[in-house]
Amino acid sequence: LTGGTKTSLIAGVSGAYLDLIQITVYNNSDAATTVELLDESTTVMTIPAPAVSVTTYNFQIPKKQSATGVAWYVDMSDISGTTLQIAADFLQEV
Repeated sequence: LTGGTKTSLIAGVSGAYLDLIQITVYNNSDAATTVELLDESTTVMTIPAPAVSVTTYNFQIPKKQSATGVAWYVDMSDISGTTLQIAADFLQEV
């Protein structure tokens, strides 16, 4: 994830919900930022990404997806020279 461009985290699956169970943000840059987690176009949560750090959220109760067939996205501010790596685990419900 770089440059403030909304990026697909996982594509939607027709006829299935993809509920989020874990997300990790790796920030190896010198700049702190935040990451927006979006369910298609709705912000679900904002994740702090301190400089040179790893932030992980584990959800005991999964973050429910709003509809079947829609994607999850991540976005961040346009900060020059900042690149984040995002990893996530989903539970597919049919």
